[in-house]
Amino acid sequence: MTGARVPREMVEERWAAVSAAMEREGLEALLVAGRGQIGQYGNVFYLSGLLPFNDVGHTYVFLRRGEKAQLVVGKRDQVVADVYAVEDLIWHAPVADMPAIGSGVSALAPQISALIEKHGLTGERVGIVGMSRIMPVADLEAIRALQPAVAFVDAEALLAPIKAVKSPRELELYKDACGIADEGFEVLVEAMVPGATEAAIAAKVEESVRARGSLATIIHVLPGHVFTRPPTLREVPENEMVHGYVECVAPNGYWVEKGTMFALGSVPDRSMEVYETLERAYVAGERLLRAGTSAADVARAVGAEAEAGGCKQGIWAGHGVGIDHDSPVLSVDDPTPLAAGMVISLHPHLYDGDYGGFTIDQYTITDGDPLRHSRFERKLYTVD
Repeated sequence: MTGARVPREMVEERWAAVSAAMEREGLEALLVAGRGQIGQYGNVFYLSGLLPFNDVGHTYVFLRRGEKAQLVVGKRDQVVADVYAVEDLIWHAPVADMPAIGSGVSALAPQISALIEKHGLTGERVGIVGMSRIMPVADLEAIRALQPAVAFVDAEALLAPIKAVKSPRELELYKDACGIADEGFEVLVEAMVPGATEAAIAAKVEESVRARGSLATIIHVLPGHVFTRPPTLREVPENEMVHGYVECVAPNGYWVEKGTMFALGSVPDRSMEVYETLERAYVAGERLLRAGTSAADVARAVGAEAEAGGCKQGIWAGHGVGIDHDSPVLSVDDPTPLAAGMVISLHPHLYDGDYGGFTIDQYTITDGDPLRHSRFERKLYTVD
């Protein structure tokens, strides 16, 4: 399969927006770290269209202000660059496939250093996105040693606001991605029957979304109080509340989450009470998905309902989403205001002892009511 998954002109528009932000911050260049893992691939894909090779290696986008981006990548990503139609962005240089484990050697730092010298950036300020969360310490130490006159600064806050707000064209791509997740969710609903193993259910969903070109997936079938772990050979029992969800990366790079609760037979009264608390918490959060409301406001509303129902929260109430994770995070310590064009994944997880609930949908923030993306009603699915 060849051809760009995201139109190059759209990527170039992103370069221009980031370059303008770099000029405002007095940065001459930007180095963006990534790896091929959900939660860490997004910034590289956003600025290039390349999905980095899995979590074994690291990849960098080097963006000189006012110029097109260049990709500093390992041997494997160099080989597959034409598949993603980004061959012209690759900074070609011989690199080891992977440094020996435990060696502390940085394979890509010399290539980054060569780009810095090529662009005459000695003595300038260069921003790094992913410095504290994604970039290997070995790379950071090596590049600082190779370029001691360059001021490397953390620039996470520069890119995040740009990436969080989608253009109308980007939102159309997001709708396409939602269609794939919905197809997987439909399979999940059909496959959720007592006696089936979590792994077998997940496999059916995986087949569905992979057939539509999904680049990566997280598919879970879990007891209510658990909010994440891989599917196991555990058989889904009767008379239990479980939750299932589909997360997938579409061919265009956009990441969608869709999930809900399933009541299989007659479930314990307290399990249903926890679910009803989850519903109240979800609706309280959904009601505040408006431009100008802060992420913390949404989180506090969810938390208040959880506390009133005697429940704890197992994971944050949600977050921005698009090409991978985006800002803000729906937590009480994130004051970021919601803005029109953001896509928010609302997914409170509540639990009480052995019982819990988890439900997920995505919304585009507008100047009025939020736009929910899934074609499936968000509800409790009962399996008799």
